[in-house]
Amino acid sequence: MGKPLAMSLVGIATGILAASHIVEPAIAVIIGLALLLPIALPLFHRIYWREIAQAIYTILFVLVVTGLAGWLSSFLGCYQLKGTDNQSVIIQARVTNYRMVSERLGHLTVRVMREWDGKGWQVQFGKILLLIKPGQESYHRGDVWLFGPLGLEKVPESAPNSSFKPARYWISKGVGYQAWLNKGKSKLIASREKMAVAEWFKRSQQQFSDRIAAMPLSQNCTALLSAMILGDRTDLNPEVRDEFSRAGIIHVLSVSGLHVGVIYLILKKLFSLLGFKRRRLPISLLSLILVWGFVELTGAGPSAVRAGGMITIFELAWLLKRNSNGLQVLGTAGFIHLTMNPFTLFSAGAQLSYLAVAGIFSWSSIFRKLKKVRFPLNKITGSISVSLSAQSLIVPPLIFWFGWFPVYFLAGNLFLVPIMITVFYLGILLFLLDLSGINLAFLYEVVDRLVEMAIAGASWMGSLPGNVLEPKGLSWIDVPLYYLVILLIRSYLQRPESRKLLGGLSLVLTAMIFHRFF
Repeated sequence: MGKPLAMSLVGIATGILAASHIVEPAIAVIIGLALLLPIALPLFHRIYWREIAQAIYTILFVLVVTGLAGWLSSFLGCYQLKGTDNQSVIIQARVTNYRMVSERLGHLTVRVMREWDGKGWQVQFGKILLLIKPGQESYHRGDVWLFGPLGLEKVPESAPNSSFKPARYWISKGVGYQAWLNKGKSKLIASREKMAVAEWFKRSQQQFSDRIAAMPLSQNCTALLSAMILGDRTDLNPEVRDEFSRAGIIHVLSVSGLHVGVIYLILKKLFSLLGFKRRRLPISLLSLILVWGFVELTGAGPSAVRAGGMITIFELAWLLKRNSNGLQVLGTAGFIHLTMNPFTLFSAGAQLSYLAVAGIFSWSSIFRKLKKVRFPLNKITGSISVSLSAQSLIVPPLIFWFGWFPVYFLAGNLFLVPIMITVFYLGILLFLLDLSGINLAFLYEVVDRLVEMAIAGASWMGSLPGNVLEPKGLSWIDVPLYYLVILLIRSYLQRPESRKLLGGLSLVLTAMIFHRFF
């Protein structure tokens, strides 16, 4: 990744962190400067003294501009309560999402447009969460409502009798405050006459999910297919999800870069078979439109958006006949993603997705140097290298978000992921055949058997002793030390003749052990 792009990412992330009030703005700036140092210092290597000032000005300019962009995008997306918690407010807001999370509770997310201050309406920004009980008004995306009086309070850090952290989850959605919406405290002001594009995709997703649910397959199978193909995890068994998590293959149960990439490859292959190889521009445009349509259909999760962005950049580079570096493309997609939705920075899915792909690109040159083997061993070694590369950078966020790390992830990715990829391919085929009115009973039986095999394998791995690593916590010093160890290991493998790196690695490992246990 180029240094200007890396500095831009640090700048925009610093600005977002400062505006979100998760930490004090001064702390956010300190974190940004700490991340900037290892990027900027190599710029001063073998540089003339008269050029140092220009280099400093360039670095500060990039950092300030991108930092302000991140701060502004985050500030305009954050609702700022003018007063103390539980203060009664009256707002006009537009509905952005509504879903029932249980039989007794619904989540209504609204974007605030104006707020009554006692004298008049004042312009306000940001989203808030309204907790509602069943039996109230029907809310639709895009409608404008008058809500209040509402007793707003910050989203709690923890949920009773649960390991779920509401504040961590909702900040990734741009929500920092919540309130109970009682009956009679809302009034419809204006309804959207035309169906929004996002609403159309949402309804289409539900219709397709219902179609998959009607297939002659087991409940677990239809739930898995809906999750993998459409991103609808509503009917997914919590026990199955937990077993896949402990086997280290939870990523196959959501629409990730793997699934978007498969759809893209299917489209390219289909157009090639239809004889459109020479028409590069129309094929690329049509492929990208269909890929982004699939991303939106599946809910536009962070991982799917990241994959769609990277595919778009790679495709543009191919059309323009320009070389494309994997990390450069990843960084560009990340910068655009943060600009469009700054709260992606706090999303568990986005963090895991971007870091996993960064790990794959970072270690690819190291693993390419290893001795090549023939088929089929090359497929096994390739799968092992990709799994290790992806896991190398996601250990800290995994522990932060979930409190544990799957020990047998390598076995899960070697044996269970290929089964689930086969299920994904066959699921798409079954879905297309079902739309065409073709029913192949034996194919349903094959998919059912494969799903049963994958669930049984994940359950067995989850029952093995020591299947997860559960550290007591993650302190502020653990994260930089961990990534420093990874950096030193990679540097040593790249230049094994350097004994200083090995000595530095030993010192850092010693410091980690001392800090963790003493």
